[in-house]
Amino acid sequence: MSPVNAQTDFGDALDDTWDEKLTGFLNKVASQSYKYDYFSLLRQLESVKFVTGGKLLGKAVSPKMEKIRIRQEPSLIFAPRNIQSVALSPRYVEISINGFGLFGPSGPLPLHLTEYAYERQHQHGDRTWTGFANMLQHRLAVLFYRAWANAQSIISLDKNAEDRFGKYIASFNGLDTPAIHNKGLIHEFAKRYFAGLLMKQSRSAANLQQLLNRYFKVPVTIQTNVGYWVEVAEEKTQIGIMGNYTLGDGLLLGDKLYDVQSKFRIIIGPLTLPAYRSFFKDGINTARLREWVRLFAADEYEWDIQPVLMQKEVPLMDLGGQTQLGLTTWLGNVSRDAEDLIVSNH
Repeated sequence: MSPVNAQTDFGDALDDTWDEKLTGFLNKVASQSYKYDYFSLLRQLESVKFVTGGKLLGKAVSPKMEKIRIRQEPSLIFAPRNIQSVALSPRYVEISINGFGLFGPSGPLPLHLTEYAYERQHQHGDRTWTGFANMLQHRLAVLFYRAWANAQSIISLDKNAEDRFGKYIASFNGLDTPAIHNKGLIHEFAKRYFAGLLMKQSRSAANLQQLLNRYFKVPVTIQTNVGYWVEVAEEKTQIGIMGNYTLGDGLLLGDKLYDVQSKFRIIIGPLTLPAYRSFFKDGINTARLREWVRLFAADEYEWDIQPVLMQKEVPLMDLGGQTQLGLTTWLGNVSRDAEDLIVSNH
């Protein structure tokens, strides 16, 4: 059933506020409304700020802020589709729906009231009862859509939408604080993607290896128990200083201590030459890696990076070219992947 006095050729009703792209879309919907789902159509229209007054449907303070009207024509038919028609009035996009509403065999009103509204509209030209019901069910219809949209995680990523599910996921690992939102080189979506690994109380080398493998999309191996020399505070090597250190009770011999429990090494590769360069001390991927390790393990451990260059990517020795001594230069023919470089995280 077509809406009474509804305009379906949008071109004639447009003023300067309706752009051509929106007009073309609405004309397509009007001519093929049977192809569109109620939720899908409102989702697309919600992404247009002008149509929704800059607000999410169902969140506007007043209906005047929404340039969209949802209505239902009184009918006793069993609806063959969700959208009956779409039209454009001088002020609103008008969507006539089936199924959800006050009228019809699926509606909450007694059937004789649907018959009465139909009779008044079609035999007497009186749309008062229909208009009154549509005033109420417009609000019910947009709230119905809002309830559905709030339960759909993907809609949080739509234009103009509130990223509610993103906040839920970020709260699992303490990343929902506005002060740290979008700080650093790692995108918030990447942090949320790995929320399952970051929220664990006990974080293992295998978890960190899995995270870095997926993020950088290169082979990564975590080598644990890497030995290194730790500088010992001077007061721990002298007897009688403040009475704190004595033989057999805290006093150490020498100014360094070899530790094999507090350091790990991140072996990355084999890599292409551009990727290999990105893991130098001032490389962009080194900065990203530093953020990931700090996020995953805080500053509890010492660590370094061992980037591995593919054998076929090893450049020829050329001091006048782009090679760098100690970084991308090797004497003679290299018959294996180059894994000599160790990059400190400090």
